Amino acid sequence: EIHIDSENVPIADDSLQPHASEQAVVQSRFRFKFPVRTKTDSRPRNVLEVDEDGDLLVQRPDSTESYVIIDHFLATPLRSVGLQVWKGALLLSDFLLSGGVPEGKTVLELGGGTGLCSIVAAIFADTVYCTDKGDDILRLCRRNMDQNDHLYSGDFEKVHVRELDWTKDDPFVEGDGPWCWTSADRCNVKKIDVFLAADVVYDNSLTDSFIETLERLVRNSDQVAYVALEKRINFTLDDLDVVSPAHSFFVGHLGRLLGNGWAVEKVSTEFPQSFRYTRDKYLELWKLSGPTICT
Repeated sequence: EIHIDSENVPIADDSLQPHASEQAVVQSRFRFKFPVRTKTDSRPRNVLEVDEDGDLLVQRPDSTESYVIIDHFLATPLRSVGLQVWKGALLLSDFLLSGGVPEGKTVLELGGGTGLCSIVAAIFADTVYCTDKGDDILRLCRRNMDQNDHLYSGDFEKVHVRELDWTKDDPFVEGDGPWCWTSADRCNVKKIDVFLAADVVYDNSLTDSFIETLERLVRNSDQVAYVALEKRINFTLDDLDVVSPAHSFFVGHLGRLLGNGWAVEKVSTEFPQSFRYTRDKYLELWKLSGPTICT
């Protein structure tokens, strides 16, 4: 099933591992409506301007069309779903474009996959870390970051691709590899304002690890995590009903976070839609604010 509406063409990719390169790789151009005003445009509106000769300068509307180029897979085994693009990532990207996260923040995405949300976040953020696990996914993400530098003025220093393993107590492993964390990275991690995650709720054991990672990283109420997901409905013989077990398991974790002092809010998805996809009632966005520290 194709979850998105984009222009895509097959491409050859021999750089991935054998189990991944056997799948169909495509390059998609996701067109979207860019916000009329961005951080690079601070000019006041409705103010008459003149040139050096005193002639009136005609203000023309800003271009509101742009695009993201994403190399991705159309189908993968469950273990490699991060190589695809899913609707939760498009919903979260719309939220970012609508101004849901203030400019100038330090952002870390968990389970970034192809990097779509991190690329959009880099338009407004000061620093972005796109994290995932596995060489194939991280290489694909880095390539997508590089081929979308038109969106963040080629400032490669602001976007970083790193490996982050949710199952480790200290996921920020330092080393010499391309995906390893540096000492500077570890300092920046302490300054992270916003955590992002899209389409990471589909396997209960992974959901356990995801929530445990959030609890390690989000330490106070000034930090916030936005989690976008698609509620997947199934008919089960055990329940003899239509249910969404992965979603229910995730919501159970949210109840526990509430009990531990977190603020949990289901965000309205009525914000403007910039990307082309079907936004239905099964797409959800959650805002999780860290626990209040009593002094």
